[in-house]
Amino acid sequence: MVSDKIFAPASPYSVVKKIIHAYLSPQDKRFDLDEIAKRSGQARDTITRNNRFLVSMGIITPGIKKGLSPIGKQLALAIDHNDQDNIRKIWRKIIVPVPSFESVFQRLKIEKKTDQEQLTMIMLSSLELKQNQRTTAGVRCIIKIFEEADILRKQDGKYELNPSALMASEENEREKTSDPPSSTPGEPPTSRLSPPEPARDEPVYPEVHIDIQIHISADAKPEQIDQVFLSMAKHLYN
Repeated sequence: MVSDKIFAPASPYSVVKKIIHAYLSPQDKRFDLDEIAKRSGQARDTITRNNRFLVSMGIITPGIKKGLSPIGKQLALAIDHNDQDNIRKIWRKIIVPVPSFESVFQRLKIEKKTDQEQLTMIMLSSLELKQNQRTTAGVRCIIKIFEEADILRKQDGKYELNPSALMASEENEREKTSDPPSSTPGEPPTSRLSPPEPARDEPVYPEVHIDIQIHISADAKPEQIDQVFLSMAKHLYN
């Protein structure tokens, strides 16, 4: 789950990738700091500071021992196979729904093209980070991840938003959250629309129901009662 507060990475993107990959385990094992430091070849302090970013992005789970989330495992597997296409797609799935990045997307839609310094300031503001050497380096790692996801494209020293990348990820999210049509396994999905009325060869008339109440005196003779019903039959059916 993505946190309300996104922390900046503490290392370049190449190191962040190594840490994500270090959490990959066939048994979905959880690791402590010493284990990840050994598996990634990074210092414990480096792991600690980058884990804050990875937990806040929903890539690894919180706790003393940490492991990959489902989307984190997909990313780690793509990194393991050097599958650039899936790395790009999975980073998009992670980045686009993050509320803190929405203002970044909106600003870039307005600014059109920005240089690295201006983009860094936009990122720092959106993530509510104070500007210093560490946060600036962390934000530039995030910018590199945006490039890896093809959300940002750099040309002639200027960055611009790739709207098609956002649209593709938003469409995937809508498909995942839409309700599938109900159906029995092995049968085609049931349509939500009412079936059409069958064709009729003759015109259809509305049905009319008439209730008739007859009050006959208790003193009436049988001949009189018969006469009443004969009269009714004559007027109703003739």
